[in-house]
Amino acid sequence: VDRDQVAGRGHAESAGGCLTAFDLALDGSLANRRVFAALSKGVAADGICIDAEDAVWVASPMSKEFLRVHEGGRISERISSEPFHAIGSSRVSLSRLVVSSPGRVCLFGEHQDYLGLPVIASAISLRIRIEGQSVRSGVARIALPDIGQELSIALDAPLTYQGSRDYLRSAVNVLRRTGCTWSQGVECTVRGEIPINAGTSSSSALVVAWTQFLARMSDQRPSLTREQVAHLAWQAEVEEFHEPGGKMDHYSSALGGVLHLDFSNGVKPTALHPSLGAFVLVNSHEPKDTTRILAEVKDRVIALALQLRGRVEGFDLSTFDRKHLAHLRPFLD
Repeated sequence: VDRDQVAGRGHAESAGGCLTAFDLALDGSLANRRVFAALSKGVAADGICIDAEDAVWVASPMSKEFLRVHEGGRISERISSEPFHAIGSSRVSLSRLVVSSPGRVCLFGEHQDYLGLPVIASAISLRIRIEGQSVRSGVARIALPDIGQELSIALDAPLTYQGSRDYLRSAVNVLRRTGCTWSQGVECTVRGEIPINAGTSSSSALVVAWTQFLARMSDQRPSLTREQVAHLAWQAEVEEFHEPGGKMDHYSSALGGVLHLDFSNGVKPTALHPSLGAFVLVNSHEPKDTTRILAEVKDRVIALALQLRGRVEGFDLSTFDRKHLAHLRPFLD
């Protein structure tokens, strides 16, 4: 019996105050009627649907709420529908999820992470927030009210990108390669407090939040570590589009707090606990062309490093001391 048919084994008895279960025979007949769960006083089931963990979501118009009920009667979640009456729908699974990720500022080592050099970064109290639920559609419907857009993305096959920086689709592809699948779709709304194109990692925070949201909404629901989320988000934003950026933004957003990030051998994050006080973040409203700036800076630094390596024996960016800079000038064009 596939999951779409499982709901046919259950029946909500509004007047009887219970959920009734049956065995479904191969010929479609029902047998072995039994009480799946007794409902508490004041709860009258209007409609039901089953979720990926075989719990039953019950719409109760009398108590104006949705309840997640397990066999035996345990209630693990309640979602108020006040001031409206809760009416059941067979289309929506009601697996509601909220994910948010912060932006960041770099305290030391701007433009160093993609060169394998250490940085110190801090998350900020401005976030990207994604709120949504699974639906029986096979499509991700994404509302982006901050920029006045809506997107629909198919989840049942690898996706072709509609342009550069198509991060919402690239995250689907990256997760699919890890084994994630989506037998249901999602409907969600994305809202952000982080200024766009202002150098505070709004795009990376979005990809981090979207990656975690998609993973938890997948059939497998993997329990990813924060480091895994950061790496997958970096793949979706940087590696997938051959962009020049590093991993500072993704790890800062996924792990939060103040971090020392060592990139000399993979990524080694260390949480710091300084007394920083407060920051004032000013938005100039002058858009930053992040990709172009990163590419130009990275290309210049790499070209310079290669030039020095060809002329100075043992030169290495990661061990270079600024006090020796004057000695290197004769070797530069």
